Amino acid sequence: MSEYIRVTPTSEELRTAEVPAALESLHKLTNPAARNVSDRLNPFTDTAPPTFEFLAISEGEDDPVEFYYGIDHSAHLETLEKQLRTIYPKTFDITRSELRLEQKLVQPVDYTQDEYHERLEDGRLLDPPLADERDEYRENEQTDGGRSILEDVVDDSAVTTDSSLEVEASSSDSATVSARPPLEDVEPIGVQWHGRAQRKRDWMTTIKSFAGRDPDPTEYDTDQPPLATLIDHLTELEYPVAFQVVWQRKDEWTADAELRVEDLRDGRDTFGQRYIGPLFETGDLDADEREPTLGTEAQNRINRIEAKHPKRTFSVNARAVAIPPTADGDLDKQIETQLDQLAQSLNALDGPFYELEGQRIRSKGMLTRTKRKRARAVLNKVLHSELSTGRGKHRPDLVLNADELANLTVVPSSQDLTVEGSRGTRSEQRSRNPLPRPHPDLMDEFREGMAIGYAIDENGEPERQPVRIPPSLLPTHYVRAATTGGGKSKSLTNDKLSLYDQADGPIILIDAKGDGLCEDYMRAHAHRFGVDDLDENVLHFPIPEVLPGFAFFNIGRQLENGVRRVDAVQNKADHYEEILKMVMGEERYERAVVAPTLIKYLIKTLYDDEYGRENGRYRESVDYFAHDQLEYVVDQLWHAGPPNPVDDAAPRSSNAQVQRRLDRQLQLDPNTFATVMGGVSNRLDYISQDEHLRRVFNNTESQFDFRDVLDDRNVILFDLGGLRDESAKAMTGVILTELYNALRERSDDIQQKPDDYVVNLIIDEASSLAVSDVMNTLLEKGRSFRLSVGLSLQFPEQLDVKGGREVYLNVLNDVGSPIIGKIAVDNEIAKVMAHEDMDPVEFANRIRSLPRGEWIVRLPSPTFGETGPEPFSLAPLPIPFGHPESDTPLTAAEEQAFQNALERIHERADSEYGVVTDSPPTSQTPSTVRETFELGSDDLDVALANAVRTIQHQQGVREANGWVPVQSVDQTLRTRYEAADASPPSIEELGAIRDRSRLLEVTLDQDDGEIVVRLTDDGEAVTEPDTGDVRSSGSDLHDELLFATKRELSQVDFDVTIFTQDGSEKPDGRAVHPDCEQIFDIEVESTTVDKPVKVLRNFQRAREADHVPLFVVTTTEGGDDELQTAARLEDILTSPVNELESGEVRLYTTDSHITFDGGANVRDGVTAVRPATGDSRRSVWTQDRGEYRLSDGLGTEFVTVSSLESLSRSDVPAVYSYDRATDEYVVYEPSKRHRYDSKSAFEQEWVSIREPFVPETVTSTTDAPLESSVIAVLERDSNSMQIYRDGQRRPLDSLVDVMNSQPAESCPGPAEVNQSETSVLPVLSESDREQSTAASSTEQPEQSPLDGSQDVDFGTFVEDCLLQQEGAEIAKDDLYTAYEAWAGTHDHETYAKSWFGRKLSEHVSYDEYRPTRDGERVRHYTGIMLSSYGRDFLD
Repeated sequence: MSEYIRVTPTSEELRTAEVPAALESLHKLTNPAARNVSDRLNPFTDTAPPTFEFLAISEGEDDPVEFYYGIDHSAHLETLEKQLRTIYPKTFDITRSELRLEQKLVQPVDYTQDEYHERLEDGRLLDPPLADERDEYRENEQTDGGRSILEDVVDDSAVTTDSSLEVEASSSDSATVSARPPLEDVEPIGVQWHGRAQRKRDWMTTIKSFAGRDPDPTEYDTDQPPLATLIDHLTELEYPVAFQVVWQRKDEWTADAELRVEDLRDGRDTFGQRYIGPLFETGDLDADEREPTLGTEAQNRINRIEAKHPKRTFSVNARAVAIPPTADGDLDKQIETQLDQLAQSLNALDGPFYELEGQRIRSKGMLTRTKRKRARAVLNKVLHSELSTGRGKHRPDLVLNADELANLTVVPSSQDLTVEGSRGTRSEQRSRNPLPRPHPDLMDEFREGMAIGYAIDENGEPERQPVRIPPSLLPTHYVRAATTGGGKSKSLTNDKLSLYDQADGPIILIDAKGDGLCEDYMRAHAHRFGVDDLDENVLHFPIPEVLPGFAFFNIGRQLENGVRRVDAVQNKADHYEEILKMVMGEERYERAVVAPTLIKYLIKTLYDDEYGRENGRYRESVDYFAHDQLEYVVDQLWHAGPPNPVDDAAPRSSNAQVQRRLDRQLQLDPNTFATVMGGVSNRLDYISQDEHLRRVFNNTESQFDFRDVLDDRNVILFDLGGLRDESAKAMTGVILTELYNALRERSDDIQQKPDDYVVNLIIDEASSLAVSDVMNTLLEKGRSFRLSVGLSLQFPEQLDVKGGREVYLNVLNDVGSPIIGKIAVDNEIAKVMAHEDMDPVEFANRIRSLPRGEWIVRLPSPTFGETGPEPFSLAPLPIPFGHPESDTPLTAAEEQAFQNALERIHERADSEYGVVTDSPPTSQTPSTVRETFELGSDDLDVALANAVRTIQHQQGVREANGWVPVQSVDQTLRTRYEAADASPPSIEELGAIRDRSRLLEVTLDQDDGEIVVRLTDDGEAVTEPDTGDVRSSGSDLHDELLFATKRELSQVDFDVTIFTQDGSEKPDGRAVHPDCEQIFDIEVESTTVDKPVKVLRNFQRAREADHVPLFVVTTTEGGDDELQTAARLEDILTSPVNELESGEVRLYTTDSHITFDGGANVRDGVTAVRPATGDSRRSVWTQDRGEYRLSDGLGTEFVTVSSLESLSRSDVPAVYSYDRATDEYVVYEPSKRHRYDSKSAFEQEWVSIREPFVPETVTSTTDAPLESSVIAVLERDSNSMQIYRDGQRRPLDSLVDVMNSQPAESCPGPAEVNQSETSVLPVLSESDREQSTAASSTEQPEQSPLDGSQDVDFGTFVEDCLLQQEGAEIAKDDLYTAYEAWAGTHDHETYAKSWFGRKLSEHVSYDEYRPTRDGERVRHYTGIMLSSYGRDFLD
């Protein structure tokens, strides 16, 4: 492409809504060579659709960014131009232009005459001259002493733009020739953007919409055109760079999009969903039963696919290439950083599933030649406008619709271009003549004070004496505004040196960038005033390494200086709010109406004379508090509010207005209350989430106070470069508010200072800081405080962007001395600087053409009421000696002395003025620990107190509240943290909390020399177990068993927490052990063993939390089997259905009825019912062959369904609704409707259907074991506890060993623990169970093949009593009866019937079937039968 369309923007805004349609119309353009059928069928005809190109080119740092559009078919260039004219306003300049991209990118290189001619002859120049032009060069050559030189340049008439334009010969005096080298000699660098999809087909989803039509309008929070950011980065590069977008029509893929949407709706979008998920589906499900619930993420994908317009998309390549003047292609760190920033400039376009990933083209690979080859390949693609495509999640091309493509290819208005980006507006260049200096008599008034530069005369020569701002004018403030590289930082260094030398009073710098400004100043200070002076009078805070020790929430000094307490408290609340506004932005902060005011009220509660210390935590005074304590009162209020208010939990205040406000907050409805409190918490999080800010705001002892430095001539440097942007704003807010407090309280003293006294505040990159209220106050009251504020900005209009037009104008009005460098000028600053002889337009043009480093200044008159000098030009002061970039940097010895002094400065700042290192601990327990162990507070000492109680139980001193070692307590606490996957607190923090806590008493055991601890009365009250008083908390017997369980488990080193039952779903308690990774959920089954559903739900709740359920039962009083309850519980857990002797499988029923749309008591809701039959009101659910049947227990069946999950109204006999207004019951049958005036009449004919409990593990083989659980039996008489398994009891202390012996990924199931007689758990003996072999053998049948001396086990039964034979069968009940007889004969403990099948499967293989015998279905084993010996036991 050689002919392009060039677009030059203006400040007129684009009509973004119309842009996508214009770009989409390009999709219809076809290849002119393939317009008829014969051309399209000709294999030698190029039928590829047109390729479009967009270029943004900058030839260097001082050159404008130019924008071009092209197409590879010139026949369509006119069409493209028409569409561009519909996109852009009429004020945009749109013209045809010839472009040679190679010339833009490859800059001339100086060659000697010999080198030039050698390259010219060899053709090693970029587009060397043609033959006739080469002859003309030779004719112009002359011989001088045998050396060939080139006279001036080739005659213009012989040079064409297509050839020798690349040759730019210098004069004969230089003896060199400038010419462009060939592409083989250059080392390109740059960036490529690829499309990266979260899933393979996520390229179908959208990225950011140019016209603001995103499916989720909240996805993007900025309206700035992405190209504005990219263009800014292009202008920062010091060498030619081109950003290129190439795009081509993509074939329609509507069918693929519809298939993708269908896959998303059906839940089979990923490989796992399509092929792995179905493997875990049970049974045959209908299509409607398979339909998954559509999640938010899937719906978002569908919305974005539908917004993509598959019929009108393009394949797009985006890349940027630059050619720096290097010989080897090596990149220094600055260039790498610039390229990385360029690569990230389009990140704002990323969609949630599809994004642009930018990478440096030389970032991959180890070998230089590989990197060079890749870079040159990209350069070649740029020069030839090639389009690359690919497949997979990461591909070189982007698939974009016209709306998305506009983000990359539409030139922004110059209003949207920041800083140097506005150079692309192609503004007219004006004269570079400096503005005339004022009359010498007037200039004499500006010879003392802060030096700002040298006035320039009409001939461009600077004066010898610098222009200075007198101390009397400094409180009118000044602004330095210049683009990056305009000399602001060096000028600020000169400003501070001059102030230190010429004025009295402190100099305070806030450096937000952290780019070495502070250290460069200190080097210059050391060179000019000496290292000793630097060491003594300069204080440097390299934040966050050294944090200034402000005590932000400490009002003690204010009270000492006579400030009324109510005013000091109000000021502190206001200043805290101001800091939050600076961090969040005022508009965002004030979106919430109630939260900002509530924060202030909560701050006042902490300063309350009567209740302040009570409201906080570990407070020593009501005059100060840490930010953590503010968080604490927020938690107190939240804990006290709806929906579950806690009495006396809210903070209190003796101020009636504050208390009234808090009371009103507690009376809000739950949703409103949560919204308000969420707003409060979100705002406080901006401080709390940053560790460095938390340290500053938690500091309560004043280490650094501006009141102490206002009397001295010193320099205080705050280097914020190590902080995030938001944190830097907050830190600046602290500095400004603390300075304001000091100035206001010392204002009377300051006014008595000498005339040259000024408090100097200098802020670098102040655009985001000058918009705050406290800054406005400092600017407005500068004279009364003798305060000079110096603001450094890239351009003043940044204030408009950050704070709005009003803030911007206020700052301009409050600043007396604007010092303006080369910037993008807006109307307001032009009006400020204009005067009679220079209107705003002329001033704007002068600023745009201003050389870098030069300034234009407007100064106020030193005489009140008179007009100051008109704006004039300033040459910059020289870079001060000692500065690394000066002509006289520090020598090696001076640099070493400086580094030593800098180390001492930092040590002094940290030790004397830094935050207190032993600040109060955070004292918070992680939420995971609190929830896992149901701690009533996030105070860490509450967790410690509970740990103390646990150790007291373990050591048997609980009743006496005995002393226990702190090491054991700390270990117990760490075990809890580890069980909850949380990082435990440090030993030091635990020690600090123990010493401060009101719950714990600590002392030194004189005998053992160890620190011991016990509970105070408050600690006893806080940790006293409370099972609750709701119905679900259980009876007195339940509580007795629970406390006994805690005692017994504690004896074997378990840490047991008893939970308060409040009606929510939770276990009775929880236990952890330091030597076991499992968490045990304790369920005391005093009555619920008769309610199988509740047992099973307790089991499921524990397993869903990945915990091990620990069921506790007692031995049975009276009866033959004292383990009857344990056995019953084990049967329930082993087979979570009721299996009758007949083989019928019945499901347990719950207390809930089957309802639709909320149930009969809800509007439009109904409850399922069946006809009443006889006296039976039971809901009997059975399962058979994948079907579920409902009957009344007497044989009448009502419902048969294949899935209970998809049960609908049409599947049940009838439904009923209840009208409360008329007290009427209406029953709906499929074809009838019945009305009943009373409940009794309704219940005589209808029975509500109860919902069955369907365990997930129920299969056709109900013997399959459920997941892990533990049953513990508590002896009623001795209260000792043992583990129960398979009818046997084992020691409690063996439980941990068994748990640890299992694989980490699963807990032991019932069948895993006792797979053989060599079980890990030793079997206990009831009475040592010692019986003689002789006695045992006499009880066996005569034909017993056993030797009486042999031990028997289940394997013995199988070996002696069973035969495996094809076609054999035996009823399950008959086989179990024979087994019971055999076990009784051999005095072998009998396995429960539910375990028998599992044990049998470990020894023989068999199948099962259920034939009908005498009208009943009976379970049979096939493939096995009893031997003749075995049949004897059945007989």
